[in-house]
Amino acid sequence: EIENLGSTEERKNMQRNKQVAMGRKKFNMDPKKGIKFLIENDLLKHTSDDIAQFLYKGEGLNKTAIGDYLGERSVGGKMHATSLYVVVSGGGEGCVCVCVYTCYILSFAIIMLNTSLHNPNVKDKPAVERFISMNRGINDGGDLPEDLLRNLYDSIKNEPFKIPEDDGNDLTHTFFNPDREGWLLKLGEHDQMLK
Repeated sequence: EIENLGSTEERKNMQRNKQVAMGRKKFNMDPKKGIKFLIENDLLKHTSDDIAQFLYKGEGLNKTAIGDYLGERSVGGKMHATSLYVVVSGGGEGCVCVCVYTCYILSFAIIMLNTSLHNPNVKDKPAVERFISMNRGINDGGDLPEDLLRNLYDSIKNEPFKIPEDDGNDLTHTFFNPDREGWLLKLGEHDQMLK
C-alpha cells in the first residue's frame, strides 16, 4: 500500500512537471496564453509576486518572450505592475518602492546610467553622487535608500547590461520536454512488424 502511495505521488509529480513544461512552451509561443494556462491549471497563482518569481527564475523561458510579456502594455497604456516589480525587487520580497511610478522612473534611470557609463561616446561619466542626486524625490516625494542607489550604481558600473543573443533556435525544449515521448521508437517498431 505504501508503494502505491509513492508511485501515485510520483505520477502526480510527473504530471505536474509535464504541465509546467507545457506551460513554458505555451509561454514561449505566446506569453499571455502561457501565463493563462499555468494559472488555470493551478501551477501559478494570479498574483504579481508569483508571476514575477516565475519570470525571474526563467527556467526554460525564451528571453524574447519574457521581454515581450514585460514590455506589453495593458489597459490604459500602463505597463504590467509585474514588470516593474521584477525590475526593482528582482522578484524577491521587500520592495522598497512606494508606487509603480517610482519603479518606472528608477528603471529608466538605470537604463540611462548604463548608457552613460558604458557608451564610449559619452565623455562625462556620472559619479555615484550625481546618480543619487538625479533620483532624489522619486519615491512618492521621498528618497530611495542611498545604499540601494549605491549598490545599483556599483553593479551597473562593474557589469554593463548584456543582451543575450537569442536566435530563436532554442532546441532544449525539443529534446528535453517532448510532447510525444517514445513516438519514434513506437513508429519504428510498427515498421518492423510490417516487414
